[in-house]
Amino acid sequence: ITIMTRKNIEEDLAEAALVLRPAVGDFPTLGTGNEKEIVRAGRKAAEDALQGIRTVASSAPLPGERRRVPAPLVKGVRVEGVPPVTKSFLERTYASWIGEPVDPAVILDACVIIGERDDVGAVGYQLDPVPGGVEVVLLAQEAAPYSVLIDGYTSNLDSHRWLYLTGLGRNLFREGDLLRADLFLSDNLGLEARYFSPVSGYRRQEIAFSVRHWETETRNAGSFEWDRYTLGISRTQWWGLLEMEWGIFGEYVQSGVADEHNWGPQMTFRYGDLDDLADPTRGSSIVASIWWADCSEFLWSLDFTWVKPLREDMRLLVAGGVTGGNSGNPVHGAYLGSPDDLRSLGGSPLYGDYAAWFRVAVRRLLWKGGFGSLYGDFFAAKGAIFNDSWTEQESPWEIGVALSMPGQFLGGSVMVLYDDRGHWTFGFELGGPYQGHKLIP
Repeated sequence: ITIMTRKNIEEDLAEAALVLRPAVGDFPTLGTGNEKEIVRAGRKAAEDALQGIRTVASSAPLPGERRRVPAPLVKGVRVEGVPPVTKSFLERTYASWIGEPVDPAVILDACVIIGERDDVGAVGYQLDPVPGGVEVVLLAQEAAPYSVLIDGYTSNLDSHRWLYLTGLGRNLFREGDLLRADLFLSDNLGLEARYFSPVSGYRRQEIAFSVRHWETETRNAGSFEWDRYTLGISRTQWWGLLEMEWGIFGEYVQSGVADEHNWGPQMTFRYGDLDDLADPTRGSSIVASIWWADCSEFLWSLDFTWVKPLREDMRLLVAGGVTGGNSGNPVHGAYLGSPDDLRSLGGSPLYGDYAAWFRVAVRRLLWKGGFGSLYGDFFAAKGAIFNDSWTEQESPWEIGVALSMPGQFLGGSVMVLYDDRGHWTFGFELGGPYQGHKLIP
């Protein structure tokens, strides 16, 4: 790019009344970690040339009156780069823009929403002049028909370590459909397969199946082991940032004590506007899920996250959750102790009928480079486990500091924890816990 534009730059320099040359020659062209030094060099160059700037400014013509130019009207919406079914759906969805003034913010929001679709890899837009206004052209790139993702998680604070293999197949039986399969490789093996029909009118159907083997050693109730098979069908509807899913799900459980099976209606609500799921800087997220097993037992969960920037290099993160279950069945019980709630309980979670937790953290940016960002975190968390009458059984807490690099390949953190039992713990995490979709609580 520098070679191609050099001639134009030389012509501009020849016509310039004043040229500022900040001393940035020692900074790498593709570097991303020297912003403050580069700004400082630009400020010094301007201060050194302040008299010349005043001279040029004094000889400049007075600015004319600025007239407000109305935004052109949208005369049409066209989508390119995706199959006909997706193209037709998106053009119908955004046909409401026609006849209205162009609003770039609205178009950018639409690009974000379209980019989250399973059948779209990337999306941008351009405005093509037409008689009487412009045509909005959404330039989408179709996602690859097949893809494989690899991820994993390990920590000395959690007894469960995973390697995740995810396979995605698109347009298999119908244009716009998706098949996703997740394979979990560890001592707790698992397989989850989900088939999604094409999106139609902000609605989508799903058929899901999963099988999981699970072993856990709790701190207050001994060890549990089971195999759980889950099958269900559901429909999802979107209203902007709000998503609702409802359907029928069943399970078959082998626990070594007694085999059982349950069926019942399921419903999940999700709302979220976090700017980045892996490393959010602002926004919030709420997920509420309920399953009525055999129309006699409610299993439910509620989780929330709220992120607020305090200043440019610092943010506040608040998260919490409540889980309702049945301690008479280890598969349906409530557990407290994971990377999401209390890390110090990861190796031996607490078990009961209900669990609740709350976490607050202050995160400060320490370093930013081409391979990610390094943060310093100070956090505190408190939880509680309850019996079926909501009588508190235990209420652990922890505080700690950490160095973390979230959202990066092989990212993770190192930390020091102090808990309610007076224990100091050094911990590390590599990778991220599985963030997949829970079929039922």
